[in-house]
Amino acid sequence: MIGAGSRSSEIVEVISKRCVKVNRVPLLKCFTVLNDLEKFKKISIEKDRKFYVYDVDSGIDGVLNRIFDLYEIFEGILVITTLNDDFSYNTSIEICKKLKEQFDEYVIILAILPRKIENTTLIRSRLRDLKRVSDIIILFSDTPDLAMKLSEILNLITLAGEIDLRKKVIGEIVIDSSDIFNALKFDGFSVVGYSKRNIPFFSRIFGGDSLKAIRTNRMVEMTSEALNNLSVEGNISDAKSALLLFAGNPNEIVTDGIFASISLVERLNKDILIRYGDYPLTKSKLYLVLVLSGVRSIRFK
Repeated sequence: MIGAGSRSSEIVEVISKRCVKVNRVPLLKCFTVLNDLEKFKKISIEKDRKFYVYDVDSGIDGVLNRIFDLYEIFEGILVITTLNDDFSYNTSIEICKKLKEQFDEYVIILAILPRKIENTTLIRSRLRDLKRVSDIIILFSDTPDLAMKLSEILNLITLAGEIDLRKKVIGEIVIDSSDIFNALKFDGFSVVGYSKRNIPFFSRIFGGDSLKAIRTNRMVEMTSEALNNLSVEGNISDAKSALLLFAGNPNEIVTDGIFASISLVERLNKDILIRYGDYPLTKSKLYLVLVLSGVRSIRFK
């Protein structure tokens, strides 16, 4: 993951601090690229993972060479860009161009839209340019809590399909990285819905049919909430693909709830392709990440 520019680097800094580990290995490799020297000094991330670039045209090759010199294994690279930041946009374009030349895996853009868009023509033009140099574009509107929300969402997505050898943990319905990429790769944009609930203590220790109904209803309510609170507003009725991921206490993730949630998503359109899975967590919360891909029409505020 590469954060380009000040705002994107702030987000990557939070994600790097909160990144989950499996078998003692961080699941997300985080890097930042900045042209603001003061911000570069303040960003709290490992020294060999943050880069100061004065000139975008001549500096990006060196950044990518140093990243790949770390001998990390990358299944895909996510570039976070802020659409109203010239340096962030220009740097992201150059990074993606060079990655597409050198890299066989997916190149993904996570584009952050400003809270108030003053020049919609510019934003649309930049999104078209970014689509040409990447495989997948995920859209988020900027909010004060965006860094924390993204850290939770990305942690849950990267945990899906992972096996923790020490805890012997794996999901009941496994989504692996290929499922995630296949769910995202449709033409258009991807948008994300997110929901979480605190689980009452009695629900975690007792069973029975009434609790099963409560758990089913809770999962459906979370799906509805995610659909109505997406990362950006758009016409989701034309979405081509959906990824539905629940994470939490395995007892709280019931089959009836999963299939009722799938039925709710299927109401968007009859041809939508849905992938789904779960990941067990010991926390007293239940989480849902819903990703809709192939969205063609976005509403700008």
